[in-house]
Amino acid sequence: MAIHQLEVDLVIDFLMGLSKKAVVTIDGKKEEYPLSKVVREGNKIDRYVFIEDETGLITSASLVDSLGRNLETNTTQIDKGPDGFNIKFSITLNIEGEMIPNG
Repeated sequence: MAIHQLEVDLVIDFLMGLSKKAVVTIDGKKEEYPLSKVVREGNKIDRYVFIEDETGLITSASLVDSLGRNLETNTTQIDKGPDGFNIKFSITLNIEGEMIPNG
């Protein structure tokens, strides 16, 4: 079965708009952070969250939608100092089968 590039683009557009913020746990305390940047390269979407002033041990970061539903969670053990820190969430849409280009 073939899929049109337009269908892929619409799915990626939907995924790009789905995530609204991140909930990051630093020293056991959950804080909300806005997305600082969303980048699309082909079928890959990278969403970035920048943490500026806070310091402490980052143990998790969750990407959530406008209703607060968890879309993705990364667990980690990063000791964040006084410098800024970016967290990146990535998703790639893999297409199997034939793709029909737009136009």
